[in-house]
Amino acid sequence: MTELWPAIDLIDQQSVRLTEGKYESKEIMNRTAEEAIAYYNQFEQVTRIHIVDLMGALHQKPAEQEFITNLIQTSHVPIEIGGGIRSEETINYYLSNGASYVIVGTRGLQDL
Repeated sequence: MTELWPAIDLIDQQSVRLTEGKYESKEIMNRTAEEAIAYYNQFEQVTRIHIVDLMGALHQKPAEQEFITNLIQTSHVPIEIGGGIRSEETINYYLSNGASYVIVGTRGLQDL
């Protein structure tokens, strides 16, 4: 079976799409983040949902922690979080609030 890991990119609690990573190209998606999770949870091929805190990534600190925590609680499949994760405290926050995976990028290798 092919596994699918759909992504939900967040800015100000809205599910968005950026073109080539440019924030000024922000397009709000038709489904809210909550609706997207409910939709993705219907499919057995979806074995993980990838959520990115885009403002967290931009400012190098979490911007959507509470909202993401609420989203995690609505999912039946594991959630992977990325964006703005620069500390062990943030990693522990997400893992203790139900995230199954946390993306730290190269910072995790540069500053163990």
